[in-house]
Amino acid sequence: MKKNLAFYTLFTGGFSLLIWFLLNNGKNLEANRILPHMVSSENDSIFSGLDSNIHNPLCILILQITVILIFARILGYLFKKAGQPSVVGEIIAGIVLGPSLLGLYLPEVSSFIFPASSLGNIQFLSQIGLILFMFIVGMEIDSATIKNQAHQAVIISHASIIFPFFLGVVSSFFPL
Repeated sequence: MKKNLAFYTLFTGGFSLLIWFLLNNGKNLEANRILPHMVSSENDSIFSGLDSNIHNPLCILILQITVILIFARILGYLFKKAGQPSVVGEIIAGIVLGPSLLGLYLPEVSSFIFPASSLGNIQFLSQIGLILFMFIVGMEIDSATIKNQAHQAVIISHASIIFPFFLGVVSSFFPL
């Protein structure tokens, strides 16, 4: 414990002194030189730089990921507290952030966070996420359980295919 504390103190203290040294000596490097991008006019404000940067595709992607993760975590937590699986809350978060709710009731906010030009990036990331999710699900499958339940799974899958097919054939005899 003492060894870790000494290492931590020396490590953070040493780098803190290096940062202080660089900041004190670095401010004299450009003291007599005026850089063109540092000169600001009277019209410029802090928000003009923010406005130009917020439309950068990478900034939009980071904003989208942040909003999606925050909403998914909040609704997942709330659904878990309500006794439901957290994935249900995460799915509801996707519906809330999509064109069904956010796009319908707050179209300006939706077009700011999810502009049409950036939806390709989100779709690409969602496909990668789906591939990783399916990979993780595949790693957790127990083959012994599948062998024991294979007969029931075949019966259920065939019934879920043949019954709707039968209803479709029957309904074709009764035209609208």
